[in-house]
Parts: sequence; C-alpha cells; structure tokens
Amino acid sequence: MISICIPAYQTDPNELIKQLVTQANELSVSYEILVLDDCSPQPITIDTQEVQLIRPDNNLGSIEARKQLATHATYNHLLFLDADVALSNDGFLKQYLDHCHTDYEICYGGITYQKNTPEPQELLRWHYGKEREAKSVKDRMNDPVQNITSAGFLIQREVFFKIYNAVATSGYGGDVLLSYQINKQGFNITHINNPVIHLGLESASSFITKSLNAIKTTYLAEKEGLLPKNFRPVQRAYLKLDRFYITGIARVLLNVFKNRCIKNLNGLNPKILFLDLLKLKEYISLKAKK
Repeated sequence: MISICIPAYQTDPNELIKQLVTQANELSVSYEILVLDDCSPQPITIDTQEVQLIRPDNNLGSIEARKQLATHATYNHLLFLDADVALSNDGFLKQYLDHCHTDYEICYGGITYQKNTPEPQELLRWHYGKEREAKSVKDRMNDPVQNITSAGFLIQREVFFKIYNAVATSGYGGDVLLSYQINKQGFNITHINNPVIHLGLESASSFITKSLNAIKTTYLAEKEGLLPKNFRPVQRAYLKLDRFYITGIARVLLNVFKNRCIKNLNGLNPKILFLDLLKLKEYISLKAKK
C-alpha cells in the first residue's frame, strides 16, 4: 500500500528504519522500505532484511536518487524520508497512511529541530531550520508550495514522475524547481501536523557554501527559462532594487559587509538576515555577468 523511500549518503538510516518497521507492523499494512546508498565513501549497511538496498554505480545527487527509488517502488503512494531524520510520534506512519485515501496528491507533515543547543559549528543550520523551516500548519498554508521540504513528504507515484521528470538538475537548491513544477502543474497539496525531526546538522561553512550554490541553481534555472524571475524571495528582492536602478550600489555595499556577515554566521549568535544578504549579493553578481 505504501513504499517508503529513503535516499542516503554518508548517513546511517538504521534507527529510522527501526521506527518505521515498528509502526508498520503494528498497523498490519502492506509496505516496503527502499534505501538508496548514493555511493557513500563508506558503504551503508542495513541491519534488517526487510529493506531493499539499492546501490547505483555512480553518485546520482538528490533528485536522480529519488527517481531511482520511485522506479523501484511497488506501490502507488511514495513516502520520501531523508536518512538523517527521526519520526516525531508513534502515529507518524498512520497519519500518512490515512492521507493515501484522500484526493490530495501531495501531503507534507512538516519538519522540526532538536530543542537542545547543538555544537557551535552547527548553530547556523540549527537556527535557520528553526526560523525558516519549522513552521506550523497554519503558517505553511500561507504558501503551500514553497513551504515543502524534501525531508519528508507523501506523493502519488504518477504525480512524482510528472514533477521530477520536468527537473533536470541534481544540484543543491533543486527543491526550488520542484516547488515551481508543483505550482505550475497545479497539484493538490495538503499540510498536516506530522513533522520529522531533522538530526543531520552541518557546519556553518558547509551550509553557507550550499546556500550560495542554491542561488546559482536558481539563477541558471531562471536563465534557461525553467523558473520565473519572481518565484523566490531573492529574485523579488533583486527586482525591487533593479526597479530603482540601484543593484550596482547594493552589490558594492554588500561586498563591503561580506566578511562581517561570514564572521557572524560562523559565530555563536548567527543572524539569518546576514545569510540572506550573502545570497542576495551572490544573485546580483550572477545577474551582472549575463
């Protein structure tokens, strides 16, 4: 009845799998769990035989990895979970199973973060997740499409391929293109209170790099006509500056404060606004090169 698909890279999914198996067996539901090890340097091992482990010959990236999982899946409903999450409640799987019988083609339960303060180098990612991603159902419904993350969601198999086949990139930030395709193709989305707990926090320097790479993905997609010029907040900020012919001035000023922003983001009290400014600077610089 449900295919649980877990893309993994250098992350042990066994604790997550144990939670899923326990809940599935209590429900006596037909299910399968598929894990794709995306060429981790240290190959992932699975503790239970109840899992189909897929090992591609080459690193696929997040989008292609999910396509492979969907191709191997048996059932019509696919529950995608990142390997570095945990289930937030004992009825997690049942809530998603209940939505397999509705008219909604995509169901998103949300994401939350640990309450305890993490290691200093992980503070930026933790603060970002709590401020920008961990939203209530009410807040997510203000923008149902752009308030979906790929960490955990339920989707009909046919709908999955219509969305994912329209997206060519596997670069960081590809979720933006997926959100746009959901919006463009008009699929029915529902948001529920059934979050996963995000456990895999990366260092501030790594997250800054990935965030700027995501801006490049947005810029290239826009340039190739795969994304409108006003879909993302950074694009809309640029358009406001461009309307008053001050993108050049903004670029100079942002460059002056670049090092200060980076220092803050790597510190003990990171301000997400400074990350926004770095992303805006990157986008303006890319637009200036066209």
